[in-house]
Amino acid sequence: METVLAYFKMGSKYDIPRLRQEAVWRLERCYPSTTLDAYKSRSEPRPIVLRKGEVYEVALLALREYNSLHQLLPAALYKCCTVPDLERIIRASSVFVEQPSAALQSEFWKKMYFGRSKLQISHLDDTFWYLDGELSELCTRKTKCTATMKTMQAEAPHDILKYSPTALSSFSTLNPDAADDACADCVAHWKSRHEEGRRRVWAKLREIFDIPVPDDGFV
Repeated sequence: METVLAYFKMGSKYDIPRLRQEAVWRLERCYPSTTLDAYKSRSEPRPIVLRKGEVYEVALLALREYNSLHQLLPAALYKCCTVPDLERIIRASSVFVEQPSAALQSEFWKKMYFGRSKLQISHLDDTFWYLDGELSELCTRKTKCTATMKTMQAEAPHDILKYSPTALSSFSTLNPDAADDACADCVAHWKSRHEEGRRRVWAKLREIFDIPVPDDGFV
């Protein structure tokens, strides 16, 4: 990733479009913000070693170079929200030769603090809507499935209250024991509803982080 960011900076500084475009292409492969499907299936043209400070650096770069990198910003900011100790990672970051401007850092933290709060609310309203108690119409183990649902309802707030909002993780990550305790039809029903909620949250990332469309300009 250091090489990719270096390509972008060199291409911009010395006006070498090929270097800059190569970096943008690779960054877009790592941070596709168009759809949830694109994000889940993200891959790199060749292996990129991701360092701990990378998510912060990419988010700052996308903010600073908004006109050309705005498409990276939703996924980059979301990734920053999933880092438990972002401040420590920022202190260890060293890719930027010059210290980011106060205005740039202020804009980043404003989007992070307000965005993380809105992201958690959106998780409660959308991603966790499958925890409303609804079982599959084809349920074959109503007692067991009802008990499993109550367990998931009790455990869900822990995921929301943590700094790392894991609600966009896979259903099996959030509920590892559900498949063992509930019937297959209910598990499939919950997974489908969870996936629908994930898509609704992902579709709102620009709104959540207050990212304007490029035609509206930027701060």
